[in-house]
Amino acid sequence: MRAARKRLLRRARIAGGCMRLVKVDWEDTAGDCGWKDREGVLQMKTWSCSTVGWIIEKTPRSITLGSTIAKRGVLWNDTNIIPKGCITKITPLAEV
Repeated sequence: MRAARKRLLRRARIAGGCMRLVKVDWEDTAGDCGWKDREGVLQMKTWSCSTVGWIIEKTPRSITLGSTIAKRGVLWNDTNIIPKGCITKITPLAEV
């Protein structure tokens, strides 16, 4: 297991930089397009979510993560842009 993790971290290196693998806990919005009375609307709740990925970019408004890397960070798949106002916690998992 340890050797496999080292290989994964080695593969994630990109030329001239390092990448951070993180777990982001965040609250997603909720919505509905059907008719509800006030009580029905107030019963709606946001969703607590967790996303694990490599940080592609951080801006003052959001964090962009990619969970799958190809060609040493040139191509990305399974990407998410999460508004910082929705983030409740960021946990570092690895830095390479």
